[in-house]
Amino acid sequence: MWRPPKPAVAYEFHSSSAQRGADIAHDAELRLRGYTVLRFSYHQVVRDRPGVERVIRRAVAAGLHLA
Repeated sequence: MWRPPKPAVAYEFHSSSAQRGADIAHDAELRLRGYTVLRFSYHQVVRDRPGVERVIRRAVAAGLHLA
């Protein structure tokens, strides 16, 4: 049965390997539930917004938001 896309936005930074490990596990769970996960660094978001926007636009153009 078709389900509508499920947008999710999260802001995280990692100050320990345990936090990073938890985030990787969270990504895996989101993927299993049908979400597309795109990750961007703070530097990318702050210093290369056009690059981030290009990646998001390509994901949308590929229909990844409908998965």
